[in-house]
Amino acid sequence: EELTECLKNPNFFLLVVWDASCPQKCIGMGSIFFQRNLARWIAEIHDIVVDHEFRGRGIGERIVKTLVEKAHGFASTKNKKIKLYLTSRPSRIAANQLYLKLGFVQVAQAQGKWGTNLYKMMIGTQIDPAKGGEERLKFLKEVLKPEEISGWLTRPHKVLDNRTPLDLIVEGKGHLVDAVLQEMLNGTFSV
Repeated sequence: EELTECLKNPNFFLLVVWDASCPQKCIGMGSIFFQRNLARWIAEIHDIVVDHEFRGRGIGERIVKTLVEKAHGFASTKNKKIKLYLTSRPSRIAANQLYLKLGFVQVAQAQGKWGTNLYKMMIGTQIDPAKGGEERLKFLKEVLKPEEISGWLTRPHKVLDNRTPLDLIVEGKGHLVDAVLQEMLNGTFSV
C-alpha cells in the first residue's frame, strides 16, 4: 500500500537493480523524491541498499550517481536549483565515504544513538567550462557581493597555491578557478 502510494507521486522515483543471472532477485535499490517549499525545490535520496552478497562491486555508487543524474534532469526541467539531501548512519562507513567522494558535503554530524549524518549537494549550479568568463561571472555573483568580485579575482588565494584567479584564467587554467567556484557554490568552503 505504501509503495503504491509512493509510485503514484509524479515527483518520486524508485530505482531497483536486479541480478542479471536471476531476474527475480533484487540486489539493490534507492529512491529520490522532489518537493516544493515556499523558497525552493528540494530533493531527498533515501533507501540506498545493496544486498550483502553484492557489496563492493560499485552497485551502490551507480545507484547514487543515477539518482543524482535524476536530480540534475529534474532541476533542468524546472530550470531551478535544487538542494539535494541524504542521510546516513555513521556506522555505514563505506556509504559515508562514497557520498563525500561523489561530491556531497557533510553539513551535520550524527548526535546520539539514533542520529544520522546529513549530506547536501547543490544541483543545477554546475559551471559549464564551455561558456567561459560569462559563466564564471554569473556564479561569482551568486557567491559574492558585486563589490567583492574584483577583489576576489585579483587577490591571491591559498586554495589556488597563492595565485590570483585572474592570473590563472589568463594562463588558460580557468578550470582551476571553476573548481574553486564550484566548491563555493556547494558550500564546501567560503572566501
